[in-house]
Amino acid sequence: MKALSGGQRQSVAIARAILFDARILIMDEPTAALGPQETAQVGELIKQLKREGIGIFLISHDIHDVFDLADRVSVMKNGQVVGHARTEDVTKDEVLGMIIMGKVPPPRPSPAPAPCRWREATRTPPMPRRRTRHFLRASRFARTPNANFRCKLSQSPLKRRAS
Repeated sequence: MKALSGGQRQSVAIARAILFDARILIMDEPTAALGPQETAQVGELIKQLKREGIGIFLISHDIHDVFDLADRVSVMKNGQVVGHARTEDVTKDEVLGMIIMGKVPPPRPSPAPAPCRWREATRTPPMPRRRTRHFLRASRFARTPNANFRCKLSQSPLKRRAS
């Protein structure tokens, strides 16, 4: 173990955790005391573990490593969570602002979806509503041949005499 470089020692520590079937790794400053070659080696190992579906909590002061290796960023200041963001949605300057000032950047407006011409072309116009002039036309009697007769029977006797 003494003959191994810093990056190789980190790799051995990660391999030991994986040997015990760990599904989540918490890595606190994995590249802090490493040279550029060892840092690249550990970075490649982290990317490989991410592809294999192992969850990794990467605690780091190096913002370049964070943006290269992480999908999401959580910033803490004085023991309080300042905010969370996806690395695709924020810039390094915005994350530095979260670290220094403790302020979450304002959300960017999402682009409006493009109009779907296919839907507009295939959309059928609404059917015109038919108005019924008489109650019986909309009822079950409208299809019977004696609809008018039944209508006259349903009227009061005084109205029948007048008609």
